[in-house]
Amino acid sequence: MNIDLEEALRASMDLIYGVHFFHGFKDYASTYFVTSECIKDYLKAHEFLKNRALTILSGGDQVFNLITSGVYEIDAFDSNKLTYFVYHLRKAMINIFPFQDFKKANLIFTSASDNFSNHLDILEKVKPHLPEEVHEYFRKMLEFSDGNPMINFESLYYGANNISLSRNNYLVNEDAYKKLQKSINDANVNITFADALSFSEELSSTYDIILLSNIADYFSYAKPEFGLKDFKEFITSYMKILNPDGILINYLYKINDQNPIRNLPITKEDLGSDNIYPVTTPIFRNAGEGYYLERKPKIKR
Repeated sequence: MNIDLEEALRASMDLIYGVHFFHGFKDYASTYFVTSECIKDYLKAHEFLKNRALTILSGGDQVFNLITSGVYEIDAFDSNKLTYFVYHLRKAMINIFPFQDFKKANLIFTSASDNFSNHLDILEKVKPHLPEEVHEYFRKMLEFSDGNPMINFESLYYGANNISLSRNNYLVNEDAYKKLQKSINDANVNITFADALSFSEELSSTYDIILLSNIADYFSYAKPEFGLKDFKEFITSYMKILNPDGILINYLYKINDQNPIRNLPITKEDLGSDNIYPVTTPIFRNAGEGYYLERKPKIKR
């Protein structure tokens, strides 16, 4: 994979002068450092094949959770190239830090109030496990941001807090985290930058698990006309590359009987309640969060 470090630095320096909000489906945009979806909920609630997965990359949590669940062949994609840097930084943190220190490092790196010397200390500790361009990217970004009150470094990221950390199966306890540490370097993770709306058409591989996160939610920011027909076409395009008895998951926010999916002009009834599963953790269940899951039928012989 070719990464243009200077391009990434220029784009990131522009971003941290901007508003901390969704920038659209661009090559460089604010990214989730830690997941906002309750991944552990849907990975523990369903039995599924564990051979090969396709997932959104984001900050890497989808990949880390899949590895912890026993999946070692993973294709990850994202339209946002900044995810490449965040993923490798967090993977290096997992290689280096014990359980509690890893969680602390995530909070430090996304804190507006933390001293930049703490960021640099983390960066130097994980350097042996970082691709050279990733270390250089964060080093230069931190130097650029340090001491400049006009710069909002944390606006590069969303989602790093103790609640979001608790949504991951590899962080439920120290044993789960150690399991990930032992297997993370054995997993084969391939990263591609691609547009989710068309990427499925470019793929020749098929998958047992497809995790689409809440991409469809964000389509409605960039495409206000995105509706039920578009959503079903989006899901269908990925079902075509799903193996028999495989599962496809799209995360949903604020979905319940009264409240439609955030920003999407679609109701629970439109999607079919048989395909909607609420999260079980009370704080998330009460917020009306859930996920849309479709299983591809087995081939009858």
